Amino acid sequence: MARKILVNGGIFETRLALCDDDRLLEICHLPLGAAHGFDDLAMPSRIAGKALAGQVYLGRVVHVAKPMGAAFVDLGEGENGFLPLSTRPRKQTGSSSPFPHEGEALMVQVIKEAVGEKGPRLSTRIQPELAARLAENQSKPPCLLHAGRGALCAAIEKMAGQERVERIIVDHPAAFALVRQRGPGWAVKCLQRAMPGDLFATAGLEEQIEAARSPVCDLPGGGSLIFEATSAFMAIDVNAGSMQAGNLREKVNLEAARAIPHELRLRGIGGQIVIDFLALKDNSAWARVTAALKHGLNADPALTRLEKISRGGLLAITRERRFAPLNLPVPPAVTPRSAAETANEILRELQRNARHRAGRQMRVRAAPAVITWLERQPELRDVLMRELGIAPLWLPLDGAENSYFEIFEDT
Repeated sequence: MARKILVNGGIFETRLALCDDDRLLEICHLPLGAAHGFDDLAMPSRIAGKALAGQVYLGRVVHVAKPMGAAFVDLGEGENGFLPLSTRPRKQTGSSSPFPHEGEALMVQVIKEAVGEKGPRLSTRIQPELAARLAENQSKPPCLLHAGRGALCAAIEKMAGQERVERIIVDHPAAFALVRQRGPGWAVKCLQRAMPGDLFATAGLEEQIEAARSPVCDLPGGGSLIFEATSAFMAIDVNAGSMQAGNLREKVNLEAARAIPHELRLRGIGGQIVIDFLALKDNSAWARVTAALKHGLNADPALTRLEKISRGGLLAITRERRFAPLNLPVPPAVTPRSAAETANEILRELQRNARHRAGRQMRVRAAPAVITWLERQPELRDVLMRELGIAPLWLPLDGAENSYFEIFEDT
């Protein structure tokens, strides 16, 4: 089995996929693309105000939460990080108290990026040589002191982790050049160029991504997993489907236990997870189901913790979230696509099909919210002309849902 990372460069987004041969294991979206030269470090501000793992800031303490043993640190651009004080070396405090005071300037490093509404996790334990060099910086807090390799290379490093990645395939020349220039040595050695276009579609990943957006995951024997997001946790219900016979319950549970670790990683699910297995009477059967689940989770780079399974088949898992989750539908209604999601899908479709239609007039019809999003991107027209040689007309289609669009060219 060959592990590889595919990098698909879009106009306003970049998608990364970790694959085991042709099977998708993990996906990551970055909100930067050809319009930004794939280089967040050269942009006037960091992408969407996101602090990246490995970056070092001179922050300012805005709040000290003593009951939590933590402080909240302003990193600039409206983003506050969470600093646990239990790991703060006493010699850094300059006093007998482990707590900083509000308004104090602190040099901190991002050890975990923000996900959802949770800000980045910080540490004051910085490599001594790097800290000494950065201490000479006279900038006023809050400010970025050390940018690292940038978002794209940081995402490649994080996705690879301890995996034995044999190839990194990039389909956009500017993104390829950036990784070759800034990437770590091991990544540069296995870097490969693909033809411009939608690498994910060519590799057959789009169907797997779309399946992972569904709340239902079919199991091989006829059962299924049903994912339902709540405000507090992700619920996973094991459904017997056509395998209703009592002696088949263990088989369904075993299939579910083998499938769940992969689905958690693929869907980017983290935090509290509750699995509702089919009820079993035999303790040895429960042991086999739990062992199968643990075996699959051992291959997951995210930290996980399993609670003891209940008699009724409820099992709770806490999983570290590595990347932003795919937008999971919440039953009974399916979450509609956002205007930005559909707009980026339109741009990917143009990249796939319009590259050989340079100079022709393309028209795009979509929901008014999607057209508005496209029209509000000031650099888009120049980027499409430079990248594809086209200047599409954006036509709002009243009454259309955000997920609907059509592309056609004048004859």
